[in-house]
Amino acid sequence: MPNDIREIINSLDDQDKTMFNQHRTEMRRSYLTAHNSIIGVHAWDAYDDAFMDIIDLKLAILFDRAGRFEAVKDKTIDDAMIERVENDIIDAYKGIKQHEVSKATASMQGNGIANEQGWTSKP
Repeated sequence: MPNDIREIINSLDDQDKTMFNQHRTEMRRSYLTAHNSIIGVHAWDAYDDAFMDIIDLKLAILFDRAGRFEAVKDKTIDDAMIERVENDIIDAYKGIKQHEVSKATASMQGNGIANEQGWTSKP
C-alpha cells in the first residue's frame, strides 16, 4: 500500500477514487459536526487533526484489504544516478567559499580542554 494519501488516491481506479473521496468526506464531516456540537471548533487541537489522518488510514486499509490498489511502480535508483548525485554534492561543497572566522568565534573554538561544565575553551 502506498504511504502518501496522494499516492493512495492516485493508485485507485476512477470509480474507487470517487468512492474513497465520498466516504472520506462523509466521515470527516461527521467528526467535524460531532466535535463542533460537543465542544466547539475553538477547542480543535492536534489530536483532532490526528484523528482525521486516522480516517484516511482506515479507509486506505479497507481498500487495501479489498485488493483495490493498482500496482505502484517502485522507484529505483541505478548506480549511475547515485554517482551523479554524489558528484553534484562534492561539486557544490567545493564551491562553498570559506569565510574567515571572527576573533570572538576563534576564541570560543578552544583547544579541546573541557572545564567543569563540559565547555571547551582556551586556557
